[in-house]
Amino acid sequence: MFLVTGDSVTHTEDHWARRSHWAGGRRQLTFHLVFDGTGMAHATAPVRHAIDGVEALDAVPPPWLHLTLTPIGFTDEVDPDAAAAVAEDVFEGAFHPHVSLAYANRAAPITDVAGALADPAREASGVEVRPTLAHLEQTCADHLYSWRVLRTTG
Repeated sequence: MFLVTGDSVTHTEDHWARRSHWAGGRRQLTFHLVFDGTGMAHATAPVRHAIDGVEALDAVPPPWLHLTLTPIGFTDEVDPDAAAAVAEDVFEGAFHPHVSLAYANRAAPITDVAGALADPAREASGVEVRPTLAHLEQTCADHLYSWRVLRTTG
């Protein structure tokens, strides 16, 4: 596993500060690649353990580990037929996702965060996993994303 930070990045930003649009239990239609079994949780354990020691980060619990693809929009703003058409297109497409292991909960020097995670990231074992493409109805509450599966591949 590797950790990459941009040269111009000096601090983390509070991921949750801009999430007021999630108030009141709003649900968002989105696509993630999700994992069955323990392979991803095991492979990322050293980094997730290090994340637990960084106060500026909220770790993603193993059941919610995912690769984010793209949101469609909030369920109260998206026409169901339009959402279904987008879903069909996504299941036919190619993606370049990222892995979400934690979200920053405040501003913190990137050197502190990267310093705490660099060695565990180098030590993390590789694992071959077969993710499942999932169309989800996602919610966000108490610094945690969770979801209900609407459709998966296979």
